[in-house]
Amino acid sequence: MFLYLTVIEAAVSVVLVKEKEGMQYPVYYISKSLFPAETRTAIKSQALADFVSDFCPATHVEAEKGMLTLLGDQESGTWTLYIDGASNARGAGVGMVLRSPKGDMVVQAVRCEFKATNIEAEYEAFILGMQMAQGLKVRNLRVYSDSLLEVNHVNNEYVARDSNMIADLKVATEQKLKFRSFRITQEREAMHEQHVNRAGILVSDENQQMGSDWRKPYMEWLKDGKLPEDKKESQSFRIKAPGFVLIDNVLFKRSLAGPYLRCLNKKEANTVLQDVHSGECGNHAGGRSLSNKILRQGYFWPTMRADAVNHAKHYDSCQKAASAIHQPIEPMHPIISPWPFMMWGMDIVGKLPRAPGNRVYMLVMTDYFSKWIEVEAMTEVKEAHVISFIKRNIISRFGIPSEIICDNGSQFISDNTEGFCSRWNITLRKSAPYYPQTNGQAESNNKIIVENLRKRLEELGGKWANELPLVLLSDRTTPKVATG
Repeated sequence: MFLYLTVIEAAVSVVLVKEKEGMQYPVYYISKSLFPAETRTAIKSQALADFVSDFCPATHVEAEKGMLTLLGDQESGTWTLYIDGASNARGAGVGMVLRSPKGDMVVQAVRCEFKATNIEAEYEAFILGMQMAQGLKVRNLRVYSDSLLEVNHVNNEYVARDSNMIADLKVATEQKLKFRSFRITQEREAMHEQHVNRAGILVSDENQQMGSDWRKPYMEWLKDGKLPEDKKESQSFRIKAPGFVLIDNVLFKRSLAGPYLRCLNKKEANTVLQDVHSGECGNHAGGRSLSNKILRQGYFWPTMRADAVNHAKHYDSCQKAASAIHQPIEPMHPIISPWPFMMWGMDIVGKLPRAPGNRVYMLVMTDYFSKWIEVEAMTEVKEAHVISFIKRNIISRFGIPSEIICDNGSQFISDNTEGFCSRWNITLRKSAPYYPQTNGQAESNNKIIVENLRKRLEELGGKWANELPLVLLSDRTTPKVATG
């Protein structure tokens, strides 16, 4: 525990924090403004002593008043305890609701750091609930449990056979003898289900719990050779564990055809999801593409695919800018390109919102083999701009292409454009109006770029042209099914 103290001439403030796993969490905070008569200059130790002497008694008195109000008359009233336990392959958890004669409730949920069956979890809830009641000096207690087996054990109607069950029953019997009157019944009231079912929430996802880290068993095995106590889990663990390696106390997963993947905990995974999906170079990809991209970046955690899908589904701008498909399903019309950068598709996108420099169009070219995209924002697109773009962005970077496929735009089929292609021995193919699928690759990539820009429009406004390089970078680094 750490106590941070700030003292100025007219005020004093104190915050109490708890440190856990390198993070600090606030526990209590108090601040007081000093009137002129109270203003004093003192060293911090004296201010701390004044703080303790001034505030602790009053706080203690108020706490005692609240406790007395909650307890009421323990001698005559009967308290009610509702208990439930849950268990699965990931662990066990218990929930308890203790209600006073006046209707006040104390709700508590506990995660068990050990493997347990459902009946063992029920016993844990029963024992912890009775201990909680004893801490409040309860004398008369009535317990409701949904486990018929547990109730009949405690009421001596069934005989416990299992050794663990016998031990739990012995402890429970000792605890119940400490009450003046005690009764347990098999029943669950609907009004308390939302409280006792918190036990099930505690064990539904172990990665959401503070202090729970899926990497811990693997690190313990790699450091000390420690295996899980459960025999079946140990056998499964032996198969998985060799796929991990510990380097400088950092856990990595071996990759089949790439570098080691750094293993992340829940908090780190959420940061990576946010950055890769909607960061500076994020392209707001769907769940499958997002998880594949994270793998390419060198990160891993067990639930990354499900987390990526959920993250993409819950992102507001992705839902607003999602494309609505109204056309019926149609077979694909592949155009075969035997090697990279031999066949390109060319198209114009616009008009778009006016960007700095009065740029309202995009000239887009796409390689049919690698799906590589080249884009440039322009104020207007004429034949001279098309020729300059092909020279600057295609020929000078990827060599002379064999074919360019375009529509029948005047910029593409003009004499100057056809003459330029003829001089460089480039075949210029035009898609017919009655068969527009010929240039479908260019249209598909236009849609990708426009959708990525639409998802950024809330933040960018008319500055979409300045973001084109980042949109291209995010698309080029995103794995695609067609290219692997």
